[in-house]
Amino acid sequence: MNIIPVSSIEYGVKTPRPKYSVLSPKKLNSNGIFLRDWKEGLHEYLKRKLMAVSIENVIFKKIIKHCDDRGFFAEVLRDDEHLLSHFGQLSWSTSYPGVIKAFHYHKEQDDLWFFPSGNVQVVLYDLREHSVTKGETNVYYMGENNPSVLLIPKGIAHGYRVLGKKPATVVYCTTKSYNHSQPDEQRIPWDDKIIGFDWTTKHR
Repeated sequence: MNIIPVSSIEYGVKTPRPKYSVLSPKKLNSNGIFLRDWKEGLHEYLKRKLMAVSIENVIFKKIIKHCDDRGFFAEVLRDDEHLLSHFGQLSWSTSYPGVIKAFHYHKEQDDLWFFPSGNVQVVLYDLREHSVTKGETNVYYMGENNPSVLLIPKGIAHGYRVLGKKPATVVYCTTKSYNHSQPDEQRIPWDDKIIGFDWTTKHR
């Protein structure tokens, strides 16, 4: 079978599209038709297709260890990654096995978490009214078994559970220093019904 291409000269002259045929949100709204914001539509599509949506503006970076016979070296945070909009404070905390530290969130500061020892289950819940991922929950596993850094923007509830039989240590940066007279700390119970996260380990 021979396929003969049709040259463009054989096509008719293209008719200009009438102005009234252009889809205008204002025209559609006046006729009772309302289009969703494209970000909301994309989020809904991804949620249905992938069943897991990363919370908007959260950044999870895996740390690469460079190992040899002397030990290892790893870069944790670099200024050219622009993970922190501003440096406010560096803090250090240890939690014992089985402890759940959740939930809290901030109105003014971002957090950047790193767990150099132990292992944890980190849970995030998006509280932000104008976020396309409002109401989404994300879970990350961090620590010795999965060296990584997690950027948690303001307005996202966060907490963690220590896994295994050894304490977990977190070293974290915040974009503001802690204000003892007016702490930027908003608390939510660890078993909050709206967040509805099940902290128990599933044996399967």
